Amino acid sequence: MIALRALIGPALIVGGCVAVFGAGLYFGNGMAEKRHQAALIVQQQAHAQALIEARAKEQGLQAQADQIKRNSDEKIALLNRRVSGLVSELRNRPERPASGVPESPGAEPARCTGAGLYRDDSEFLIRLAQDADATREALNQCKQAYEALQ
Repeated sequence: MIALRALIGPALIVGGCVAVFGAGLYFGNGMAEKRHQAALIVQQQAHAQALIEARAKEQGLQAQADQIKRNSDEKIALLNRRVSGLVSELRNRPERPASGVPESPGAEPARCTGAGLYRDDSEFLIRLAQDADATREALNQCKQAYEALQ
């Protein structure tokens, strides 16, 4: 009986320690889980807010890019109308002779203002200038869009 009493005391102590340790693990994990859930909720809210802000910024930049594109398109449309008008005025000019040599040289052959150009040559130069102006406008549009991002 004495041996049994000697074993009961330490067994109760060990059992109590195991019970306290188990309760600590159980309640400790519950607290850690709650802290983790709270941190996760805060992180999700911050992510949602960042998405809203990013979307608003994206929409603002897209609106600026659209406005830049509209302005550029208007300038190119104006250029195209102007070129059409100039090309239609070329009907009054003579065509280049088949030989490529002018029929009668002007009074001052060393100086040319463009008024004496043949229809084909004039149209070529007008269209070349149109392409250059359209390219310059596309470059300006690209620069403005880039600067809007800065």
